[in-house]
Amino acid sequence: MKKIFIIICILFFVTNNSYAQEYQIDSKDQLLINKITSKFQEIIKKWNNNTKKDLEYQILEYQNDYKQNQKIYNIFQEVIKILYPEKKENKDVIEAINSIDNYIEKLKSNNIDYNKVKNIWLSLHNETRNNLWLNSYSYNEKLNYSSFKWSETQNQRWDMSHKRELNDSYYDYSKIKNWLTNNNVNCILSWWVTFSESIWKFWYYCYDDDCSDELIDWLKQIYKIYENEKWLNYPENAHYLAIVNPYYTKIWLGISIKKTSEKNYYDFYVTTHYCSNLK
Repeated sequence: MKKIFIIICILFFVTNNSYAQEYQIDSKDQLLINKITSKFQEIIKKWNNNTKKDLEYQILEYQNDYKQNQKIYNIFQEVIKILYPEKKENKDVIEAINSIDNYIEKLKSNNIDYNKVKNIWLSLHNETRNNLWLNSYSYNEKLNYSSFKWSETQNQRWDMSHKRELNDSYYDYSKIKNWLTNNNVNCILSWWVTFSESIWKFWYYCYDDDCSDELIDWLKQIYKIYENEKWLNYPENAHYLAIVNPYYTKIWLGISIKKTSEKNYYDFYVTTHYCSNLK
């Protein structure tokens, strides 16, 4: 992965001028595109198809981050066309990335530092897992969109629920799996597990310019509720089982906040998606 960042840095160094207007690829740019693509192809040969897909998502995310710089954006686009000739369009991925940006902006508008919050959430999980000699979880951005989207859906419905349709059973595995697939999340079957979804709704009070710590305090309370399930039987302990399942490796945290009618009080919906691994 370090090689990827080196190549990206080279690209930024060579194309350090900002272009707000329409920019056309020239012959020098084409040489750069060919060099970058060649390096990527060397890396891809050593990787499996799953990692190739992760690389595609990463390139698209970098491209989207620099969409205001037309030169960099166009160079990325040409690299993608060569590396992924079977892909005519990447609208779904770009739409997901844009939506994630919007979700994070909503959190910022409520004085939440999302990076700080999600790092605490991950550390809580990994402290539990490490105490049990289990591998640590890592975040995977493919789960980013799905977890945010489901938190936002619950918020809009004013209802904490796993139900994709209102008449579904409480936890309809097939419906949730299809919903995840439709949102570009395909978890690989590993020792009879694929994915799990944990949700909760809570509230916090905050009058500061930064409400991250207040939200984190209540997230820690939610996590304690999950952890205390270890004394229960299935399915009442489903949240705890997701935390300690040795075959899950990837997670992501999605949060959606709603201001209440009472001043400085906020409701929030939280979704954590766990995945064995991703296609």
